[in-house]
Amino acid sequence: MEQHRGRAPFMCFGLSVLLLLNTAGICAAAEFVADTTSSHPQGTFTGKTYVKGDKIRSEGVQGGRRTITIHRMDRGVTWILLPDSKTYMEMAGMEHSSLEDLDRAAQEMADKKNLGTETINGFLCDKYQYVYKDRDLGVVTQWVARDLKFPIRTEHSGAKGYGMKTELSNIQLQGLPDSLFELPAGYRKTGLPGMERPQKRPKP
Repeated sequence: MEQHRGRAPFMCFGLSVLLLLNTAGICAAAEFVADTTSSHPQGTFTGKTYVKGDKIRSEGVQGGRRTITIHRMDRGVTWILLPDSKTYMEMAGMEHSSLEDLDRAAQEMADKKNLGTETINGFLCDKYQYVYKDRDLGVVTQWVARDLKFPIRTEHSGAKGYGMKTELSNIQLQGLPDSLFELPAGYRKTGLPGMERPQKRPKP
């Protein structure tokens, strides 16, 4: 049971990223930094999110521990960094090739509904709902900011009361250095808790 709870945030994250890419057309996403609040049964995570096209960096503190997550969609890899221990975990296999491929993959997983528009934190958003065909995975709702081409609010209602909510605020458009999205030197790789080490390697 403990392993299942440990895996849940990583499983939901992976599914949400696929929908994020498909919905937002993230390859054309704006370059910006924002404050982030993410809530789930294990607690509330606050921090910063940095976006540069198909590269995303999230950092913050949860349970007194600093965490940095770097999503490299161009290389098909996500790194979860723990600066206190100078270690990182790797999730591979999130590579994308085209929006058409992503659309087909998302439709295999979930039924998509357009719920109209809403203004969130000053940005006009298209609101989408995805109902997973595997009912145990629940429902994901996203508010995608038209100007940013990126979701600024995501809500996931899963089975057995599991839920996650992430929202971006204080969004500032600005240039970001590429170094923010690279794996830093001196970190040691470890395995994901309760999961096997992925076999697929990222593209060079």
